[in-house]
Amino acid sequence: MCVSTWRLHLDGTLLNSIAQIESCFVQTFTQERLPVPSTEQIHSIIGLSLHEGIRRLLPDPEDRELMTQVTASYLELFKQDPELSRPVLFTGVMELLAELKAHGYKLALASGKYYADVQLVLQAFPDMAALLDTVVTSDRTACKPDPLMMHRIAQECGCEATEILGVGDALLDIEMYRNAHSGELGVLSGVCTWEQLQGMKTQFILHEATALRAYLP
Repeated sequence: MCVSTWRLHLDGTLLNSIAQIESCFVQTFTQERLPVPSTEQIHSIIGLSLHEGIRRLLPDPEDRELMTQVTASYLELFKQDPELSRPVLFTGVMELLAELKAHGYKLALASGKYYADVQLVLQAFPDMAALLDTVVTSDRTACKPDPLMMHRIAQECGCEATEILGVGDALLDIEMYRNAHSGELGVLSGVCTWEQLQGMKTQFILHEATALRAYLP
């Protein structure tokens, strides 16, 4: 495939944040006296918008009032605890982005986080923000695996969705890339195992996103 744009997921792909997300969910559901979801359940909703992910983890997913309450509790806990909210990039991420940019690729960041929360991450890493051509979030488009996020990236980067290589760590990412007819590259630095990605017949699988540097000309 001809790649002109790289679509990069945030949590678990560029950010070493999965443990923080797990901890925040456990603390939130404990605080709200709700059944605490398992690690597998939490992993299954990472990449969705926060309110949709929480909705799916509730005992009654149709209880909208409880969803709103739990979402507010999660956000409050996340903002109050610096150990949960401090963004940490995987080693080598900045070098990877700089090399991709130097090779003439456009870089798009897409995330299930709210747009405002992604902006906080980018404020912490202004050098990374300067390398990105566009930022797309599910609260401004649609939740994965809907391909709208990919179509928005294509529109803003002036390319076709088929010219985008999506890089992500979750099955929802792979499903979204596939729904948009984009290229797909799964990484093992987040929520998916090799067996899960292989079971999806993912086009490419790497241990981590930064391993891409070895394949650049």
